[in-house]
Amino acid sequence: MEVIAYHDIKAGEEITISYAPMHLLSDDRRDMIISSWGFECKCPVCTDEGEMYLSDMHRRQLDRIMEELAMPEVRTPALVSELVSEMEDMIDDEALDSQRGDLYGVVSRVWSEVGDYAKALRYAERGMGLHEYYRG
Repeated sequence: MEVIAYHDIKAGEEITISYAPMHLLSDDRRDMIISSWGFECKCPVCTDEGEMYLSDMHRRQLDRIMEELAMPEVRTPALVSELVSEMEDMIDDEALDSQRGDLYGVVSRVWSEVGDYAKALRYAERGMGLHEYYRG
């Protein structure tokens, strides 16, 4: 097995791996990890009530953003920009960097459908670069 760090690891910093899809809320993540992997996660996001609440709130917001981006009848360039900015904040808050490439693929498609092909291309290239970086 080869392990690659995506950022510098500080002395004493815990190394973690995500065992569940990014959109799952805390109860669903816990159930999925127990049933699929056979253990109960003890990380702060899975055990601290405040962290779980905040994480669930961020993931609900991310789901809402993705639903809004999927509705062509309400898309305007201004709204897409606003939603993408909000999405970036949620990715940062939840440390979902390795999933950012998938989300950029969606954003690229949305920009293309809105007619801003320069932004569509930029997000497609960024998404592909992130896929290559995180998945090899």
